[in-house]
Amino acid sequence: MRKYICMTIGPIVNTLIKARKTRETWMSSFLFSTLMKILVSKVGNREQIIIPYSEDNFELQGVGLYPDHLVYYCKDNSVPDLDALIEEAREELLKEIIGIDEKGNILSKIGDYPVEVLRKFLKDYLLIYYFVLDVSVLPEEDKKEKNFLTLLDQVFNTIELQGKVTPYGTFKLTDLFRMIPKMALYEKAFVENQMKRMPSLVEIATKGLYGLDRVKYEKLVWNKIIMTDEAEDTDFEEVK
Repeated sequence: MRKYICMTIGPIVNTLIKARKTRETWMSSFLFSTLMKILVSKVGNREQIIIPYSEDNFELQGVGLYPDHLVYYCKDNSVPDLDALIEEAREELLKEIIGIDEKGNILSKIGDYPVEVLRKFLKDYLLIYYFVLDVSVLPEEDKKEKNFLTLLDQVFNTIELQGKVTPYGTFKLTDLFRMIPKMALYEKAFVENQMKRMPSLVEIATKGLYGLDRVKYEKLVWNKIIMTDEAEDTDFEEVK
């Protein structure tokens, strides 16, 4: 009987509910999707993966496409060093956030924060739970793949209810949100695609008005939203 590696990541909901801007909502999803993509890449053969669906050229394209669960079977029933795998994944996520230099080395800081501060935050804040499922110990009716996947869903739901006390530090989730415009992750997803900023909630809600009078609409958005305290998502270093 096969052995399966089962992983779940978070805290997704607790991160989303603290988002106050559109880019913060985006980051709350995209960060975890990127982490799961990295974890998926650590699996030796994509054919071993039960969930999620993935291909070698499956790019995120600026939005979170990966779910929060990973299940794959162990080749030759050999269980890898999962703690080491998770540490590697965290470090790769750090590189995605901060960026690398011409030699491929991670940059020493992002904004006013040295890399070690963000590295510690990710280690303390991110939840990456895992367990190994030995199908041979399951009752006969649960040994079929579709049956134990239903069982796993219940287990994942229980695990995700387990909280984690994040050590109090000088760097908080709000600080992570504040540095989004400086992230290599943000640069790759948006700025490289000629997007200087993410639209505000007001702009998203009134998008249908744009075609009625483009000049008046842009003037209204600039004067009433971007240049006032109603600004939803503006990085004034980027927007001129």
